[in-house]
This record gives sequence, structure tokens and C-alpha cells, in this order.
Amino acid sequence: MTLFVAVEHGECEIILCKFISLWLRTDVVPVSKANGSETISLRESGEYLCQGPFKDLKSLNRYYRDYKKGRSTKNLKMDEITIFVIMDVDGDRLSAKSFRSRDLFKNSPFYSRIVPIMNDPNLDQILKSAGYEIDGRKKPESYRRALENVGSIQEFCNSLKGLDTDLPTMIDAI
Repeated sequence: MTLFVAVEHGECEIILCKFISLWLRTDVVPVSKANGSETISLRESGEYLCQGPFKDLKSLNRYYRDYKKGRSTKNLKMDEITIFVIMDVDGDRLSAKSFRSRDLFKNSPFYSRIVPIMNDPNLDQILKSAGYEIDGRKKPESYRRALENVGSIQEFCNSLKGLDTDLPTMIDAI
């Protein structure tokens, strides 16, 4: 069994991961600040992966059991975990380079399990460029509406071709 964990920049990334989970019929465990209502910046993502559920393997196992509401008692081993960190560049070019090279995560106990997923300039622009309608004033609603109309994961990946996003890498890994 492999556990896929997605550390999300904000609420819209959580919505996207829920749809990816549905499309691929697998569990992608979301981790974010305040259920996505507080964003995690590209620059702080490395520090974020050294605290809370990412402090150590025991903490992540505890988070996973809480997420599963006690339905899982198996302790995960390090090689059973893949952590996708989904972030927007949002103009932070200096951190973007360290993010993609994984240098931002060198202090995390999960360093070898982290896969950076970057959207440049941000997920909103990526999806708009892919042909999805995203309303900046009602983003969560427009994300749900846009993704509900996607016919398949392959259709979604095809729409992202040629855009500066690593989402297809994540989808292929799952």
C-alpha cells in the first residue's frame, strides 16, 4: 500500500486533489493550513514539512489515523509514503528554483519521499489557460463547477499539455 499525501497551497488545491482522488479511485490525504483557508507560500513550504504531521513518521501515522477516523491501524513505513507538495509560484522566482530542486525540503525527515508539484504562475492561470472557467471572486465554487464537467483524468491531463504545471507528473505517479 502506498499513501499519497498532498500538501496544498490553499483551498482550491484541496478541491483539485479531491477530484484527482475520485478520478483515480485512490486516497490522496490532504494536508493544509486551516483546511485551506490559510495559504502556504512557496517559501514556507520547506519549513511546513518539518512540523506538525511532518515532524516525524510517528506524527504522520497519527495524522493518517485521525484522517481515516480510526479505520486504519496499520503503521506506515517510510517507503510507503509519497508526499506531493502542490504550490503556486506567485512571483517568487527565487523560492521556485529551490522548490523544484527540492533544496527547500532538505531538513524534512521525509525529504526522499517529497515530490514538488509547481504551477507557474498559479493554478488559477493554469486552469484558465487549459480552457476552464475560473471566477476569481468565487474560486472554490468555480473550481468545483469546472472539475465536475471533466469527463476523465486523461481529458484533464490533455488540457494541461504545454502549460507550466507539474500536475501530470503527480497524476502519473499515482
